[in-house]
Amino acid sequence: MAIPAAAGKLKLPESVVDSDHAAHILRMTLSPREKKGNVSMRTEGEQSRGLQVMFALCTSLAQSFTTMEDDINNLSRDEVMKKAHERGESVDSLLKLVNKLPMKSNELLEMVTVIKTTGKEVDSAEAEYLDHIGHPQFADKLVAAVKKNTTAIEEFLVLLVSLRKEFDKSKNVENLDIWTDPVKLKKNLILDGHKHVLNGGLNQLITHLTDPNNQDVRFAKVFIFMYRLFTTPLTLIDKILARYDVPSSLNHGMEASEFRTSVVQPIQQRVYVIIRLWVTYCFEDFSMNVLRRLHEYIDNLKSDGYKKEAMSLLDFVNLKVSQRTVRVVPTFPSPPKGLIPFEYLANTDPILLADQFSIFFDQLAMNLYHREFASYAIGGHTQEFACPQIEMILMASRSISMWIQSTLVAVESLKSRTSLVAKYLQIVDRARQMQCYQAMYAVMEAFNAPAISRLQWSFDTLHVDSRKILMSAQSFLDPSSEYKSYKGGLIAKQPPAVPIVQVTLEDINRLDEEVTKSNHLINFRKCDAIWTAIEEYFRLRKGTLPLHEDSVVLSCIASLARTNMAQYEITEGSLMEQSLLVEPPNAPLQSLKH
Repeated sequence: MAIPAAAGKLKLPESVVDSDHAAHILRMTLSPREKKGNVSMRTEGEQSRGLQVMFALCTSLAQSFTTMEDDINNLSRDEVMKKAHERGESVDSLLKLVNKLPMKSNELLEMVTVIKTTGKEVDSAEAEYLDHIGHPQFADKLVAAVKKNTTAIEEFLVLLVSLRKEFDKSKNVENLDIWTDPVKLKKNLILDGHKHVLNGGLNQLITHLTDPNNQDVRFAKVFIFMYRLFTTPLTLIDKILARYDVPSSLNHGMEASEFRTSVVQPIQQRVYVIIRLWVTYCFEDFSMNVLRRLHEYIDNLKSDGYKKEAMSLLDFVNLKVSQRTVRVVPTFPSPPKGLIPFEYLANTDPILLADQFSIFFDQLAMNLYHREFASYAIGGHTQEFACPQIEMILMASRSISMWIQSTLVAVESLKSRTSLVAKYLQIVDRARQMQCYQAMYAVMEAFNAPAISRLQWSFDTLHVDSRKILMSAQSFLDPSSEYKSYKGGLIAKQPPAVPIVQVTLEDINRLDEEVTKSNHLINFRKCDAIWTAIEEYFRLRKGTLPLHEDSVVLSCIASLARTNMAQYEITEGSLMEQSLLVEPPNAPLQSLKH
């Protein structure tokens, strides 16, 4: 009997067919990256493309059912199930995109969940039909499942088109000149009871930023560091410079001189302060196009009577340009010739090793700035928003963890292995005392790894003092409740200290899951929350740890931190294999080599 073809044929609802975008989107080709849902939603253009990708994924998903009957009749079972798997991947991509969508998307999220659920019903019914070809009851079940799935897809498409229309309407508002209808735009700024900004349209946020009566230093700083979450540098400079050009239409009966001194100059001076702040903290934003606009602004300053400010800003910009390629990075000596770093570190006194680990991470963190965390929040690990110092700290922490794991599983004797665990716990305790929590985290990361955490007897046979250190460290670094114990412990601490980068990044990721817009307004509360997490890291980053360097040990640590462990065949898989050899599953204590 004819089965899913009739049920699965997509009939686009009229609201979708009539969409101006439908014809184009149905023809568009998705890149492999887009098919996986890897589309940024940072700018309006990217959000527009994201909506198009969702539309294309959805329609191609539904239209795949039109070939289902031929596929079942002509393809092998494995090939048919492969197509079912591809449908599932498309739904996963849709879900990823909906979660990234910067406007309210609860309805879309619910509908994707329905598509995912009914899609699984299709897969199950299809598998049953393949096992019972010719049985009407299984054919009917498959037809019914496909109908449910395509109905959910059609409803999703209707919502998507509606959302697109709302997006276009919102975009038109944002494209208004910043001086257009300021009374109406004022409704697009929502403050809390303390006059702190919660949400706002782009124009109104920039108007608030450049308002001479607004002396909120924190708002300005958060905006400058975090604005790339919702707009681009070129758009920002265009709108800020539009604020500089105060229209004469704002003059309601004042003398020209009074209008200039009481209205124009205060706004222009505030614009100067904001641009200077931007150049100071985020000069990396100034591409050639943005820099060209900045120089046009400097020329305008000269012609408008701000020659002193113009020359000062020009000198500052030229200095920033000359420093653009200069990046200070920590340098460490190379290990002495003939010395093998891994072996040397394994035989180093644990207190000395803890101190040198602490110095190493302290020096790496010394070159870490607010800007990198902000870039991570905005763009993650993309080339445009590179985070080299964060990457260096993460790689070092990972390499140290992998090295510790490799030394533990290499020891066959339980007694020797337990002694080595106790040695590493001394490092944990000393690093904690010296407030280098990054070094402490690297060692505990090794203990928490699957290959090590399963070594029951290596931990159960520890001396009571070592077990106390372990239990205290595990409680302190408990990731549940968003590292509540660790963060609570840091409140009473005084600098210098080296906080844990990974915890700050987890906080940023958690906060970033909030929607970017509320009723099409930018969620500035989210920007402020991310900035608070970043500031907390730097609260304790004052001064350096009071420790003395051992150049040989430090050089070995630096060499270890740069090492790709895979080249030594040290991987999670190889570590687990060795772990199972030295302590087999459920092995009684008596059976282990002592």
